Amino acid sequence: GPSMSLCLRMLRSFGVLLLAAGLLRAQELDGHPEFVPTPAHLPRVAVLQFDLKTNERAARPREALEDLVSAAFLQTRRFDMVERPRVGLVIQELRFQREGLVDPSTIQELGRLLGAEVAVTGNAQIFVGLRAYDIYLNLRVIQIRTGQVSESLHFMGRGGSFNLVRAEANALEDLGENLEKELSRLYPARGVVLKMLPEGRVL
Repeated sequence: GPSMSLCLRMLRSFGVLLLAAGLLRAQELDGHPEFVPTPAHLPRVAVLQFDLKTNERAARPREALEDLVSAAFLQTRRFDMVERPRVGLVIQELRFQREGLVDPSTIQELGRLLGAEVAVTGNAQIFVGLRAYDIYLNLRVIQIRTGQVSESLHFMGRGGSFNLVRAEANALEDLGENLEKELSRLYPARGVVLKMLPEGRVL
């Protein structure tokens, strides 16, 4: 009846007010609170295979770089990731050449086959010297529907050690921190604060 309809309208209005209050509260918080993602569609991202050039044949961390980039995008909570093994399997089955992945139409075709809306391609240059291990990583974020490059990003990671394995690990760690920092700035978290805990975290 009329009274039931009125109650439903009041409940809906109350829910909207709660949501708005939560969003405003999230904006007022200092520091870096954890947000509860709002129920929304998250675009699927496929991190494709990277090209790698280095002056040290033993330095071949291509898969580690791809995993690092995937983790950094996932950390933003703004994307859903295509599983890395699936990306490799589709590329292998279609026998794409590395050079072919640079072509926008090929990337669009690959993205559609993977069910992705965004593709990330990249190339890395690694310089290894005496107690030096420098990684220069260039990324392109491509919108599958249009084939347009929405972001062109450049990162660096440095590691120093006489031990090649340790130097590589240090450089990857440094690169990972730079990736997370920049991607968090480009793709800030969206959500609602449900509860503020005493230590400054939210639930």
